[in-house]
Amino acid sequence: MMKTKILLLVLFIAVAFSAFGGGESESSVNAADAELVNPKGVYPIAKEKVTVSIFSHWNSRKMENPMTQWVADELNIEVEWAIQTREGLDDKFNVKMAADNLDDITQFYGLAGSLYGGLEAVEDGYFYPISDLFNEYGDAIPQWMNAEADMWEITRASDGKFYSVPGRPIAFDDQFKTRILIEQTWLDRLGLDMPTTTEEYFDVLVAFRDNDANGNGDPNDEFPLVASTTRPFLDFQSPLFGAFLDNFDWLHIKNGQVYNVATTEAFREALRFMNRLWEEGLVHPASMSQHRNDVRAMNDANDYTVVGSTLGQHEGYVGAPGGDTWQAYNYLPPLEGPGGINITWRAPKNLASLGTGIGAKTEVPAVAFRFLDWLSSEEGHLAKYWGIEGTHYRESKPGELNVAGEQATWTEIVENREPEWGWGHLGVIWGGTGLFHDTLRAVVKTPETVNVSGMTPDEMIYKTSVEYLKHVDSLDTIWPANIIFPPAVRTERAILGGNVNGLIYESGSKFVTGDLDLDADWAEFQGQLEAAGLERYLQICQEAWEARNK
Repeated sequence: MMKTKILLLVLFIAVAFSAFGGGESESSVNAADAELVNPKGVYPIAKEKVTVSIFSHWNSRKMENPMTQWVADELNIEVEWAIQTREGLDDKFNVKMAADNLDDITQFYGLAGSLYGGLEAVEDGYFYPISDLFNEYGDAIPQWMNAEADMWEITRASDGKFYSVPGRPIAFDDQFKTRILIEQTWLDRLGLDMPTTTEEYFDVLVAFRDNDANGNGDPNDEFPLVASTTRPFLDFQSPLFGAFLDNFDWLHIKNGQVYNVATTEAFREALRFMNRLWEEGLVHPASMSQHRNDVRAMNDANDYTVVGSTLGQHEGYVGAPGGDTWQAYNYLPPLEGPGGINITWRAPKNLASLGTGIGAKTEVPAVAFRFLDWLSSEEGHLAKYWGIEGTHYRESKPGELNVAGEQATWTEIVENREPEWGWGHLGVIWGGTGLFHDTLRAVVKTPETVNVSGMTPDEMIYKTSVEYLKHVDSLDTIWPANIIFPPAVRTERAILGGNVNGLIYESGSKFVTGDLDLDADWAEFQGQLEAAGLERYLQICQEAWEARNK
């Protein structure tokens, strides 16, 4: 049986590919491709076997799993995996790009820092123009893009063509990347309410420090606040900043002017609060250097918890997956600061942080596009995360409710669960609403799947996200992630941005730990920002922002 190689390029980057036309390939489908692909809505996708090699970052999941075989059997797509670690991923991509030797599918995490990355790849012609494919073969992709009116413009290149399908968080709760987890049984044991302000949070942490909060008879083995470099509290996504700053991200826009929050008094007051926590001994001393796995390890080491509070995206930040440590925790609501500020960071819609493009040299663009379209469908998403209808899940019965307390669409068949099934986030595109964080799936509760408050992890995240959504910043003031920088200043901007942001993290850490004084050393810090090129950096950003908004 004939095997045809597909050249795809899937970019997981912090910018959308709306910047450039790029590419010299024609968007018409060649005769061989047209003969190989089945029409829209007809399966399998290819009439004969197609081999796809995938270059991807994935540390833990075994990708040669039952779903891979199912895709080969049912879709005629045979996948060859080339799994990479995150370290050096940009370098590996750049080498492959320079040699014009890409895998059929390449997926990136954190490519935005590369000087020769996604935007340049589009400009240099590595993507196939897919405008005609939307019309002839698009089904799921156009449907969810039509539901988000600005998605088309975010993705359209400057020549009016489309070279990629944008990505975005699937459900609104996935927009919130950092939350504060707190040990609920400690609160209950000490008779404390859930804190809602920074002062109440401070008082709770002091109580955790001064009492036998975990009930093991030793009042000195509790760590009130333990952070990690995976979700640092000295980060623009940190909920602690949201109690002081009326915006998020180091760059912000106010009255049409781009500025850096590190030059504001609000930023200094946020650091002052963090320094207060540090000086009181409420923050674990390794919080600036340890990985989240270290936090898990210290909390899982005994049959009692020692972490009172931490910053994390999900319950896996307080204990190892598969364990029961997480069951003692809840999420804090957004904390209100002394000035009444209470803002929650979210990933803006224009982040489009997963872009999917078809390689310009592919011989079968229609087959490639149909494969991406299936991965973007409800069936494709459910297959990636949970399985196949009739085997792993079924249609929900009346009264089976989802995390929102509404009638669910489908219900997991628990006895058929296959832990090794699925591709998880590798699903190429995050499209549609409610598919990832289970707003379609019925909640199945057992003693092993609920926390001390009787909620599953998905219910915990959903409930918290509903509250977070009430406190989000205006998207009009958030720095656009898909901003376009002219080639002449692209390298300069990347270098200046790295210098400025590096100084903010370095000096910010020292202000928190007391190695720098927030009063005596603040003026010098501002001078160092200017010496690092802040003024020129902001000028470049201002000009790019104005050009984008003409």
